[in-house]
Amino acid sequence: NSILLSGGVTRPPTKQLAGRQSMLSYVPQQFGEYLYIGENSVVSAASIGTHVRIGKNCVIGRRCILKDCCEIADNTVLAPDTVVPSFALFAGSPGKFTEE
Repeated sequence: NSILLSGGVTRPPTKQLAGRQSMLSYVPQQFGEYLYIGENSVVSAASIGTHVRIGKNCVIGRRCILKDCCEIADNTVLAPDTVVPSFALFAGSPGKFTEE
């Protein structure tokens, strides 16, 4: 029950292992139901809840956590490790809380 539009990409988030410059570890991704990812968006989030809308041309940084029922506006760039609370709207570059 999820929609990934043309040009949308999901990538597993990575983290560098302590003390090892060339070693990367992949963090598992978890996606909830009723997820909408707009055109040309790149998603490297660690966790995305249910009923989440990601607009077109967005970049969701590594290991971000998007809680249930949130929205990311078109052309938004979320920095790595950003946590988006439930029922929030994030917009801009860098993405910031705009309204509930």
